[in-house]
Amino acid sequence: MTHPRVSVIMPVYNGERYLAEAIDSVINQTYEDWELIVVDDGSLDASVSIVESYEDLRIRLIKNPQNVGVAKSLNRAIEASNGQYIARMDSDDICMPDRLQTQVSYLRQNPDVMLVGSSVIFLGEKAGVFRYPLSDDDIRVQLHFNSSFAHPTVMWRSDFAAENGLRYQEDPPTAEDYQLWVEFCALAPVANIAKPLLKYRVDTSIKISNYLKQQHAGGREIREGFLKKLTDFSDTDIYLHHAVCEGQYAELTDQLDEILSWLERLQRALIQSGQFESKAVSNIIQSYTYISAYSLIHELSVGALLKLPISCTRKGLLLARKAGLR
Repeated sequence: MTHPRVSVIMPVYNGERYLAEAIDSVINQTYEDWELIVVDDGSLDASVSIVESYEDLRIRLIKNPQNVGVAKSLNRAIEASNGQYIARMDSDDICMPDRLQTQVSYLRQNPDVMLVGSSVIFLGEKAGVFRYPLSDDDIRVQLHFNSSFAHPTVMWRSDFAAENGLRYQEDPPTAEDYQLWVEFCALAPVANIAKPLLKYRVDTSIKISNYLKQQHAGGREIREGFLKKLTDFSDTDIYLHHAVCEGQYAELTDQLDEILSWLERLQRALIQSGQFESKAVSNIIQSYTYISAYSLIHELSVGALLKLPISCTRKGLLLARKAGLR
């Protein structure tokens, strides 16, 4: 049995449209000591034949007899892996050529870090770079709002995960990646690399599904769990928090004051918990404050804008301008 340094795990379900491009991006890595474990989750298209068409012995295919879902498929891949590091990959995304080399080098140079992700370049229906918090403290604060990692960019130490029973949650179904990051962050330092190491495909025909509805509900449960540990927030507070985290600003056009007040109270609660550096709390809260102010001010019609309290409008515009979001 070979023992490659990196095990790349890739679930696929009816992914024939982009699968070859995703596999090719792994084959074309500057770092060559890897295995690619593809778990086909009962595909009804040509996904299996595409994987089988590759003659590279580093590629292994596992076939689920029926569709069992992403979490179980990923855990099957982890169980079959032999690498010192496990790297996630989706069947519709593209690794940058130096992705594995960059992350392996980072983990070697930072032995205390157990998991590392990176920024992503949007591919498809969106354009631009999406950046994630870099430091461990910023990442742990960000978890109170949303996942702190782009799932298909992460690489972690397999021994650490095995020793601590860190696996994707299968039952009940949840936002299994978000949940796993919460568990990692509770045990060890983690990080993101600022450089984009993956092209993340935004294709609404693929990304919108019942699975994403499950992810959405699971994310809400995780956020509410964090809030309940901080203090006794009201149902209105939790509603505002979800709306801000999910970018549902069209529902909040008359609630800018309430949102700004909520974010200030959440900032105090996070700092008073004693779990985080105040600078990290300020960094994350300010980013959501700026985004909320900018989004709401630009969401409003002139008539609706004039109905807002002057203090609210001025504060929102000031925050948006300070963030450079004009």
